[in-house]
Amino acid sequence: MVNILSLKEKVDPQHTALIVVDVQNDAAHNEGAFGKMGFDMSMIQEMVARLVRFMDEARKQELPIIYTLFLI
Repeated sequence: MVNILSLKEKVDPQHTALIVVDVQNDAAHNEGAFGKMGFDMSMIQEMVARLVRFMDEARKQELPIIYTLFLI
């Protein structure tokens, strides 16, 4: 039997943060640069939907959320 722990059981906000790296409209939205070039964005948009749910849960647990982006 697999014991699946909740986020609250897995992390302690005193020494845990969620780091969101390089999730930008150009790479994740149909109207962003990659979408306008004709790339299929469906897989990325599915990931973004899961990420948003995860971030919502992290906020409920009062985890700090750090956003970073890569600039060329």
